[in-house]
Amino acid sequence: MQTGIAVNDTAQMAVSTMNSTPNRCGRRKEKQMNAITKATSVAVLFALGLALGALAAEAPSPVFTRDAILAAMRKVNDYRLTQEPARKWDANPKAQGDDWIGGTYYTGVMALYRATGDKAVLDQAVAWAERGKWAPTSILGGPNSLTCCQTYLELYAIQKDDARMAKTRECVDNQVVAARKNPQPTRWGYVDSLYVSPPAIAMVGEITGDKKYYEYLDKVYWGTADALFDKEEGLFYRDGRYIGQKTPQGKKILWCRGNGWAMGGIPRIVEHLPADWPTRNRYIELLKTMAAAVAKVQQPNGLWRTNLADPDHFSSPDSSGTAFFCYAMAWGVREGHLDKQTYLPVIAKAWRGLLNCIKPDGRLGFAKGVSSGPGKGAGNPDSSAPYSDGLFLLSGEQVLKLADELARIEVTVEPVKAVSAKRKPPANPATAPEANPVKKGAN
Repeated sequence: MQTGIAVNDTAQMAVSTMNSTPNRCGRRKEKQMNAITKATSVAVLFALGLALGALAAEAPSPVFTRDAILAAMRKVNDYRLTQEPARKWDANPKAQGDDWIGGTYYTGVMALYRATGDKAVLDQAVAWAERGKWAPTSILGGPNSLTCCQTYLELYAIQKDDARMAKTRECVDNQVVAARKNPQPTRWGYVDSLYVSPPAIAMVGEITGDKKYYEYLDKVYWGTADALFDKEEGLFYRDGRYIGQKTPQGKKILWCRGNGWAMGGIPRIVEHLPADWPTRNRYIELLKTMAAAVAKVQQPNGLWRTNLADPDHFSSPDSSGTAFFCYAMAWGVREGHLDKQTYLPVIAKAWRGLLNCIKPDGRLGFAKGVSSGPGKGAGNPDSSAPYSDGLFLLSGEQVLKLADELARIEVTVEPVKAVSAKRKPPANPATAPEANPVKKGAN
């Protein structure tokens, strides 16, 4: 190492110079020798420190080792399991399957199983599905009722028992029939629906090989997407009430997790579409457009704030939206749809930011609460939610597959700070007259 050579040469020159000096006093020579020895030792240690520092900079980041990623995933899942007994399932007494909250969490549990092959994790998912009787929340219900069916169908792929998919198919068939009877465009009315339901529909299509499911998927997906997508921003409004609404700073309101629902649903749809399906590339192009828009507004702590169009609208970070973006972009890079040089640093920052949200007990904090927009239930380091945990597990599975490349990315993130709850939020546009009908409820 050049630094080491320079230190040794300097020390040798100093010694030679000292030896050429007339020896007037033995003690003086001894003191000079001791001083030079100490100086040399300090210089060598300094050079060694530089060398070790250089090696450390070149070494893979420990955050992105397989063991570290899996440990973080297990820690978050273990914490959630301690909370599950107290969580209420769907409040509807006629409901069988779990609601979108539990359904989203278990999409992540299946990701943990795929990453580990751990039978205990698989048993966790099967026990949950059996509790829900392998049924959607409602056979006649809206998009949210199919959220839990994504996990049922993934479990069906592992063990092809007809009981695991019969009620899901019945629910989707009912939706297909209703859509065919209605000549108007099929619109679900809220962007969250682009995650909770379409992947299940695509899975039924893949399992059965019947194109009617893909046709219905396209009709309802693009009917909803076209109504809520802002082409100028490359992002979605949560629902029609937000179109035309402005923040006090005069900017648009584009909810972080709302866009996460849309972006996160794309990988889970595309994975189950036929390679030659006519609209397959349209989904991928939407992912590219959204990724470019999202990457521009990532915060220094690696997370995203709750209003993507106006980060100053609410200054609180959101781990749930961040996990969605991390998952979708990591999948996009891994599948070759997104440029590595552009997006690997964004993913690396997002994952580091998410890790900074995990408390010692495994609680993933800064999860935005259940809502229909950017203003409610955010900024709390203790705020956690099953859906946010599930999204973290989904992103962990994809980060794990990119671990070697991410370990070589040098990024830094600021600490994730709590946001004061005293700040008075601007008026919520959800109170404004509805531009389009929206089903009650929030994600």
